[in-house]
Amino acid sequence: MQHFVSMAGTAGFVLVFGLNLVNGNDPGRAVIGSLVAALAFAIFVRSFMRSTYTQLHQSLHEKQVAAAQAAAGEAKAAEEQQAVEQAEATEETPAPIEAEPAPAA
Repeated sequence: MQHFVSMAGTAGFVLVFGLNLVNGNDPGRAVIGSLVAALAFAIFVRSFMRSTYTQLHQSLHEKQVAAAQAAAGEAKAAEEQQAVEQAEATEETPAPIEAEPAPAA
């Protein structure tokens, strides 16, 4: 993030200094205005990048939470399906047939 802040400060300084010189302002006043602009640009970019990084972090966190919830839902569904299959398997198994006793002669 330091790179962005440095580049924004440099861009603000160059932009305001160039505009002041083009407009024919005093170079001393142009430098002072450019330094203030550099500070303002750096502060603006720092706050913008901080909010951008925060939003990216929050988005990643929400994505991970959603993936965890989906995995938990899939595991629960698989467990229920396995329980249903076991119940069906026990219902389909016929009861053993007991042999009738032989008649006495």
